[in-house]
Formats: sequence, C-alpha cells, structure tokens
Amino acid sequence: MLLAAIPSFAQIENGSFEYWETNSNGNEEPTGWTCDFFPGAMEDLPAPFEKDPDSYTGSYAFTLKNIVQ
Repeated sequence: MLLAAIPSFAQIENGSFEYWETNSNGNEEPTGWTCDFFPGAMEDLPAPFEKDPDSYTGSYAFTLKNIVQ
C-alpha cells in the first residue's frame, strides 16, 4: 500500500486583511469577511475589532478587542 500526502491550499479571500470597506453604519470592516456584531443592539459599545496599521507584513492587521460591560 502506498500513501501519498497531497497538499491542498485553499484561498482565503483577503486573508491578510489588507482590504477594508465602509459598511452602511460607517464602520470599517475587512473586505470579504462578515461579522455578527450589531452596533444597534449594543449602542454604547465599540466594535470588537479594528483595522490596525501595526502589521507584521503588508499595510494593515486585524485587532480583536475584548468588550467588558
């Protein structure tokens, strides 16, 4: 019996978080990604993520934030 490992590579759209767009609420979100965060439900809280210019490579990074109320 011969077993061979065949690598497969899936393309993740905007996996490096280089591209951002402004949503209907005026907030920036990474292009091609969705978020279940609804600012209307938590009006006093900021978004749990932000575009970060302090990246390892490229121009931008994605920063997650804990929100404690």
